[in-house]
Order: sequence, then structure tokens, then C-alpha cells
Amino acid sequence: MNNDKTTHDRMREYAENYMEQIFYFALKKTGNYHEAEELTSDISMNILSALHSGTIPRNFSAWIWQIARNRYCFWAQQKHRHSENQASSEALMENISNDDKDIADILVHEEELALLRRELAFVSSDYRNIVAMYYLENRKVSDIAERLQLPGGTVVSKLHRARNILREGMRMTRKFGKRSYDPEKFRFSVICNRKGNAGEPWCYMNSKLHQNIYLEGYDDPKTAETFALELGVALPYMEDELERLTRASLLTKKDNRYETAFPIISKDALAQIHSYYGVLMPKLVPLLEENIDRFTDQYRESGDSYYGEYQSYEQAKWTLLLMTYTDLYTLCGNSPKTPLGNTPRPAHGIWDVYATEQADFLPCQVGFTHMADSLYQYLIGYGNLMRKTLLPTAEEAIALCNLVRGEAYDKKLAKKLISYGYVKRIGHADIPAVAVFRKNSNENFLAFCKKGIFSKTFREHARRRKILHENILTLLSEMNQCVYDILYRDLPKNIRNNEKFIQALLYSYCNQGGSFTLGYILETALADGWLRYDENIPPSVGAYVKI
Repeated sequence: MNNDKTTHDRMREYAENYMEQIFYFALKKTGNYHEAEELTSDISMNILSALHSGTIPRNFSAWIWQIARNRYCFWAQQKHRHSENQASSEALMENISNDDKDIADILVHEEELALLRRELAFVSSDYRNIVAMYYLENRKVSDIAERLQLPGGTVVSKLHRARNILREGMRMTRKFGKRSYDPEKFRFSVICNRKGNAGEPWCYMNSKLHQNIYLEGYDDPKTAETFALELGVALPYMEDELERLTRASLLTKKDNRYETAFPIISKDALAQIHSYYGVLMPKLVPLLEENIDRFTDQYRESGDSYYGEYQSYEQAKWTLLLMTYTDLYTLCGNSPKTPLGNTPRPAHGIWDVYATEQADFLPCQVGFTHMADSLYQYLIGYGNLMRKTLLPTAEEAIALCNLVRGEAYDKKLAKKLISYGYVKRIGHADIPAVAVFRKNSNENFLAFCKKGIFSKTFREHARRRKILHENILTLLSEMNQCVYDILYRDLPKNIRNNEKFIQALLYSYCNQGGSFTLGYILETALADGWLRYDENIPPSVGAYVKI
């Protein structure tokens, strides 16, 4: 374990602290950028190969520079020995044999041969066979050409190409390397109306390999060979995975290059939205709060309760705030009407995927679900609400709705609902603990309004709410355009071309469906004191029945 740790640390130290210095050393010695890259690759291969085979130098820096000087001397000898202008195929073949003695020299030890064999897994088969015959079987170029029925020049060309791939691969610390994009720093979300016959897309979303493929191929189409090299996965296996993800429509393929087919919203875009919301929310949220307070007072004057009789107003506010926002968002003229999750996919699936880069400035996230029958819930990620919320099953949701309607319900299921916090037992009676919106209550309120027998306060509420609605819709329209512009600029070209999808993404970001916007609204209302949170708040906050 200690040796492995030492090897790991040395490889990391070399990559981070010495490789750039080695390149400038090589550039100074060779005077040529391309040759400096070749020499740096050669030096790095020697250093990493030695570390890989267990070498533990006492003076790491001195050891590195000694190898660098030795390899430069060897390079200079090779440079002097051969002419730079060999044009014929035979001359070029001879040049490869001699020019690549550095590789043959590097690979004389068994551990180093194992390193080459490992790297061959990342080279496509048409290159791999030639490399294996040339370096591992010591065959001549003419023998390889005859055996593979290829022109000699083609073999030479492929050897050159394969050599560059191997140099790149062997100087990479695959065993200890780490992607620059860490999938742990991204949140992958699936909005699914119907999964595919084989479980798509869920079966392709949790694998770290698949997540790294999505990150590697986002806005940067790559070949299978490049994916294999970058992610350290054998090419045949990588090719299979890329084809599977393409068939599932999570990747697109064009000219043997693969690109991620869904949006990954960057931290920079999220920061721009965050900054904009810092100005918007203090304007928008107080208007929503005032509208709810006035409407609730109007309902009370009619002799009814808008949100039912089972929750206090303080508890019901959580649902009322989110519901009022989503209702008014739908009424806004430029709001998208269709959320993510409605795109037809292969294997009879209907779903969408997007990802967001994690950022410490993001608010709590708020989701939305229809559990069964007439029970809905905003899934609130604030404080410990999400952690202590146990969602009812479909059967339990139906029992709760029957209880609200005054119909027969399963008493055993009611016990479960009591343990979840969705029902209270008072004496011998089971009482719902959720907000309830009844159609007949709404009809009674409208009938009360038609009579025209109400107070001046009621009239003032109505006048003021009309103004509030106009101002809220104006702010929502501006918000839609601003957030759309930020997301559009952040998206790659292959996704920008799908306007329908961008509109659905905007809907999901700004409205229901894992919305950060709802989180900003909640946290603004908590900050100004209109909402109150403590550890005793019931888990049924955000749940409601609509009958």
C-alpha cells in the first residue's frame, strides 16, 4: 500500500510540477515545437514507466533531470545518425525502424512490455494489429504488409499514427488519473413520462463511466479512440458503450464522432441566473405574498377557507406560495406550455435528461409529483423537510383522498399515513394534515362574488389583486426572456437547434419539475419572514389534495 501511494504521489507530482518544465527544456534543446513534444513524450514515458515498475528515487528532482539529459543525448545521437529528408517508402520504413529504437529500448523490461500491452487496448484494431506485430513480435514492415495484405506505405503510415497514440497513452497515468470533469460535481436529472423497454434512460444515468462520457462529449464531438484514451477504457468496450448510448439517443453520432445530446448547464450560466434572481426575487416574491394574503382574506369573508380546514395558514402558506406562482407562470404570455419529459424516444420511451453543474450558491431545490388519485406534493429541499418526508404509496394516497372526501378508506393504510405525518389521530377520528382545495368551495366563492354583497375591504383586495397580477405577469415575462437568453448562450449548437427542447428546458427550470426558481422563491419568502421554518414543521407541508 505504501509503495502504491508513493508511486501515485510521484506520478502526480511529476505531471503537476515537472512536465511543463521538461517541455521547455526540450524546446530549448531542439529548437522545434514538434520535436520538443516528441522528446517530452519520450522523457515522460521513461519516467512514468520506471515509477510504474517500482522505482523509488531518493532525490526525485535530480533523478528526473538525469533521465531528461540522458534521453536528450539519445535523441541527439539519433538525430545526427539519420538524414531528415528521406522521401521514398523504403527510406521512410528504415527511418521508422531506427527512429523508434527509443521505444524498443524503453520496452525491454517485462513491466514495460505489460505497459505497452495495456496501452494497446486503447488503440483501434487496425492500428493495434500492426503495432503488436511490429513491437511485440519483432516483424519487419514488409512482413506485416504481406500478412495483412496492405501496401507498405499504409503500414508505415499506421505505425507513425499508432506510435503517437501510444506515446500519448503511455505518458498518461491511467491507473491514477482523474477526469478534469468530476461527475460528482454534476447533478444528472431525468424527467420521465414513460421509460424505454430496457429501462432507458435510468439504466444509463447512474454509471460513472456513462456520466464521464457525457461530460467528455459535451459540446466537443470525439472519436471512440479519443474517448478511450481520455477515460482510460479499452477501445472495444468503449465502442460498445458509445453505440448503446447513441441508440438510446443520449449521444449523437456524426462522421464517427460522438457528442452528448442533452444539456449540461454550466456553473457560469447558473451564476448569471443567480445574479439576476438576486434583483428579481425581492420584487416578485412580495407581490406573490400580498396577493395570497388578500385572496385568503376575500375567501374568509365569503365564509369558506381557500386551502381547507386541516392546516393552519402558516403551514398552508408553503403550498399557496408555490401554487400561486406556478398558476400565474402558466398564465404568462411567453411562458412555455410543455415541460421536459415529453420527447418520444427509442424503445417506446418518453423522457428527457439534463444536468447542472453543482454550485454552492444554488438555493434549495423544489420538485413536484402527482402521487395518485388527487394527491399532489411539492418536494421541498429546504432544511430537513426532504429528509424526513416519507412519500405515500399510490395505495396510501388513494386512502388519503378517500378520507378527505369522507368516503370509506383502509384503516391500516391510515396508520401508515399517520406515521408519515399526512394524517393526525384526534380521539377516534383520523384527520388529514394536508391542504385541501375543493371544487365546490371555489364555486361557492364565485357565487358569493356574483351577489356583489361584500365589504369595502373585499373590493380593495380585488382592485389591488388586479394590479398585482399585471405586475407579476410583467416580471415573469421579463424573467422568461432573461433566463432563456442565459440558457441559450450556454447550450452547444446541437441543442440550440432544437427550439422546442429549449422551451421545455426553460419551463422545467422556471416552473415545476426540479425547479431552482421555486427554491429562490421559497428562500426569499423565508428571508423576509412571510414563511417560517423550524424543526417541528410537519413533513406534509407542500402536500395537497384537489377534489
